Amino acid sequence: MLKHQQVIRERKSREKDQPFRAFWRRQESLFSKGYLKTTMDEIAFEAQISKPTIYQYFNAKEALYSSLMLPFLEEFGAQMERIEKN
Repeated sequence: MLKHQQVIRERKSREKDQPFRAFWRRQESLFSKGYLKTTMDEIAFEAQISKPTIYQYFNAKEALYSSLMLPFLEEFGAQMERIEKN
């Protein structure tokens, strides 16, 4: 029984994250007009999810944008450190 519950929890976790895979796949086009001119409606349309679903995970456009930019900034910082060492 315990194994079954674990499998169900893992499936629910995957399903919960599934809508946001669209953000990561389309992040270049989400803010193609620029951060200030892009609306949450446009982001929801581009990611093919509802705006309320976005707000379940991100309380504002700033939080969404930050979550998209963080991996880029971390990689950029790592590259700058490598350059400084050389």
